[in-house]
Amino acid sequence: MPVAAQRFVKRAALILGLVASPALATGEARLIGEVAFDLPRAYAFGGLSAIEMRQGGAEALLLSDRGRLFTLRLDGAGDGLPEAALIGDTTLTTPGGTLPDGRAAMDSEGMARLADGRLALSFEGDMRFAIHAADGRELARIAPPPEAGLLPPNGGYEALAADAEGRLYTVAERAPGSAPHALWRHDEGGWHVFARLPRQSGFRPVALDFDDRGRLTLLERRFAPLGGFAARITRYGVTADGLGPQEVLLETRPGIHGNLEGLSLWRDGQGRLIASMVADNDLIRFRPNSLVSYRLPD
Repeated sequence: MPVAAQRFVKRAALILGLVASPALATGEARLIGEVAFDLPRAYAFGGLSAIEMRQGGAEALLLSDRGRLFTLRLDGAGDGLPEAALIGDTTLTTPGGTLPDGRAAMDSEGMARLADGRLALSFEGDMRFAIHAADGRELARIAPPPEAGLLPPNGGYEALAADAEGRLYTVAERAPGSAPHALWRHDEGGWHVFARLPRQSGFRPVALDFDDRGRLTLLERRFAPLGGFAARITRYGVTADGLGPQEVLLETRPGIHGNLEGLSLWRDGQGRLIASMVADNDLIRFRPNSLVSYRLPD
């Protein structure tokens, strides 16, 4: 359903140029800013689980875990605070253009944009992967990796990325056992374990993305009942045989940001590498949806 560009999301404060304090976060990533935004209750804007930044940071494509795609235009204002205009709202549909049957079939979690503009998506309730057109229509479906039947509820494949050749990479949020996480890659031969990712003191994988140099970056989260969510960003070089050593770019204390789930890597007008993440408000009204951006070492 198209929406008028004049319908603006509520403006909220932006922290510009703030360097993350060592007391709040470790690593070489530096906080650029955080913007909170929302729409009226009737619009059901929230549950954001994945993000793709476009147009050099001027647009954000957001995926909700209710089977919807939102496109925001991010405009700077004269006083330095941005405004986010909702310029697109699309509902994911079946190949025939109808709504999927049931809530579980609409539980979209991960997103990767392919070179031709199509979107690869992962679904957690009715666990699967699918390729969708820009208008939200399903074009093809991909069965999940062989371990899928062993995963607990709400512990599926939220992390999804595509490399320059269009191959998909994913890792389960809550894989059983204590062994390192399996990083799965999908190519013409189906899914196979490409590498193993170490488990990190309670952190769980929720997003993946490749930068323009072919490096793979992982976002993980950890929840502390008394402190809130902590976030961790780790980067890996990619070889023909697997991954190189891990490089920890960021680890925050609980409560610094919200429930960060999505991750998108892009470059700003000065060529700096930026990691933008979206916080899921779980469709709880007193929790804001927010966009958090860090500058990464290159």
